[in-house]
Amino acid sequence: MMTPGNMPQGIANIIELDRKLRNDIAQYFFALQKMNDPAKSIELLAGHVAIMVEMINELKKNA
Repeated sequence: MMTPGNMPQGIANIIELDRKLRNDIAQYFFALQKMNDPAKSIELLAGHVAIMVEMINELKKNA
């Protein structure tokens, strides 16, 4: 089993980016809720989802 100390740098970097991204997404969601504008919140989230779907499809091409 790999531990953070013997993990390849690329994987360790991805894990750290993933941790930060998940935290940022949660903060973004709560900020959207506070905005109290569901239509605008959905529009903003949908834009991010569309980008991520494009990324997934790009990765699938090379899988």
